[in-house]
Amino acid sequence: MANETSRLLPSSNSLSSPPLQESASSWRWYVLLSFSFFSFSSALMWVTFAPCLYIFVDYYFQHASPLTINAIHSLSSVYMFLYPLVIHFTFPVFDNAVIKPNDTLGHRSSSLVVPGSGLKRGILIGAVLNVLGATVRWLGATPSLYGFFLLLTGQTLAALAQVFMLAIPPQLAVAWFPDSEINFATAIAVSANNFGIAIGCIWSPWAIKHATMTHDIPQLLFFQMIMCAFVLVMVWSAFQKQPPYSIHTSADLTVPHDNSTTKRLFKEKNFMYLLLAYGAIFGAQCAIITLIDQVLLPPFADVISEDDIGLLSCVTLSIGVPGSILVGHYLDKTKQYRYVCNLLSIMTSISLIGVYVSIELKFFIGVIISWYAKRQNNNDLRTNSPFPSLLR
Repeated sequence: MANETSRLLPSSNSLSSPPLQESASSWRWYVLLSFSFFSFSSALMWVTFAPCLYIFVDYYFQHASPLTINAIHSLSSVYMFLYPLVIHFTFPVFDNAVIKPNDTLGHRSSSLVVPGSGLKRGILIGAVLNVLGATVRWLGATPSLYGFFLLLTGQTLAALAQVFMLAIPPQLAVAWFPDSEINFATAIAVSANNFGIAIGCIWSPWAIKHATMTHDIPQLLFFQMIMCAFVLVMVWSAFQKQPPYSIHTSADLTVPHDNSTTKRLFKEKNFMYLLLAYGAIFGAQCAIITLIDQVLLPPFADVISEDDIGLLSCVTLSIGVPGSILVGHYLDKTKQYRYVCNLLSIMTSISLIGVYVSIELKFFIGVIISWYAKRQNNNDLRTNSPFPSLLR
């Protein structure tokens, strides 16, 4: 059985790559910054509607009912619905381009892999979809059923953009950073996503008031569209250079297509355990963030408001970011993936139980403590769950 740091998939001998620079340049930090802004903007748009659930219900439907409340919830849940359905079809997009030189003399010549071409293509597609989604969302900022369906269409495009972003931090780190910085870079990229959720939780309640919602909602969606356009420019400019390190994709491996990287990973028992555990924990987090208004307002209506819920989410998410980066730095030094993942999984499960028990007992301080612990552990788990097959 492979240890925690060994490579599960072999490197290719039949494909050659152009010479790559061995020393990491400062450009890698701009690449990381641009991708982090992309991740930040995607997460922010996902959570835009959850903190102001009832304001958006009134804006688009003029009355609250289970149907209209679930319609607004669908603006967040579409992200979670599309990801598992679409993610598999994006894998070929991230395969590096392979150039097969024409040899008129009939001599055998090796194919040439263009390093980083798949990563660049996939991230650019995601950034373009992000802008298109944000634009359609803004066009749907009219208080009508038509406006809502236009908003949902834009949110669906933004959800498709997330598919080209969410699993990329480890690949980006491997391609652009030396071994001693891979987990640190991954932690920064993942933390940007968490920070986007945090800002989204406070931006909506801060920018939208019920009395002025007809002005506030279009303005908020317009500013988010401008933000996504700026992110696209950053991403396009950052990926004009090739990465300094080689990263293997399914197109680079000397194995038949039907035995690709993805299928081989799904035959690894440890990978399946990690996939199921991480999926359950991340799914619980997404469900709580999407339903946070309905989870906390009924039992604590006399203690908090929608603005307070947004602030609580923002603070707990933001506080978890430094811990994620520190854990990433620790893993760069020790490579103790199994120990860290097991510890974080156990602590996340305990904190989720704490949230549930505190809500049942209507113990608000317990909710805050458990919510903070859950976010800290979940942030760290998201940051530090790359599987060894991604290692060079």
